[in-house]
Amino acid sequence: MRDLGAVLFDKDGTLLDFSATWTHVFTHAASVFATRYADPELASQLLRVGGLDPDTGAYTADSVLACGATPEIAKLWAHSLNVAVSEGLVAQLDGWLNALSMRRIAPVVGLNRALGALHEAGFVLGVATMDTVEMAHSDLCMLGVQDYFSFVCGADSGFGYKPGPGMVNAFCDASGLTAERVVMVGDTTHDLNMGRNAGVGLTVGVLTGASDRAALASLADEVIAGAGDLPALLGI
Repeated sequence: MRDLGAVLFDKDGTLLDFSATWTHVFTHAASVFATRYADPELASQLLRVGGLDPDTGAYTADSVLACGATPEIAKLWAHSLNVAVSEGLVAQLDGWLNALSMRRIAPVVGLNRALGALHEAGFVLGVATMDTVEMAHSDLCMLGVQDYFSFVCGADSGFGYKPGPGMVNAFCDASGLTAERVVMVGDTTHDLNMGRNAGVGLTVGVLTGASDRAALASLADEVIAGAGDLPALLGI
């Protein structure tokens, strides 16, 4: 096994079961738009253009809803609505997506046990998400795993968006480790490409998000069922 010393996790679809956590939230936000524009068909149209099939609940791999930050979702939906993107629209959408009354945090199987094992083995742990850093901290606290992570960054942290290498580079700077010692774990090709663009030592795809094995296989050094299986993969 390579000389690995840190793990950088994506959040949604990697630490959290993506469909269980987000599908009803996206559906709610699209429904609000449909009500505002008095168009009952609009909700389904917005979900589909974003990459979520409202009939099956399936996501298109690497779609905006699966991978994008709120400003990217707002831009896509505004284009579909033929309205201008504004800070107000982004803020409204952010509020609908992040409403505590709508959020149902669903951890992946074996998460706490896996994080505990990695921490005990001396791995430095971090999170890189396309959500805001505030939401990331909130989710980790709700999961009761925040103390395992020494680094958390979001789309608003100033390190750029996935699949650029900025978040990985920032994690390396914070941990004092080179990229070759980092394991990048994620459920989308955006996550894995971010790791590859930064030159990480190992990319690991998980099947608890929006992508299937075929979508991840070309970029992942390993594909596992979920983050709960990572300690076994790393020989812990």
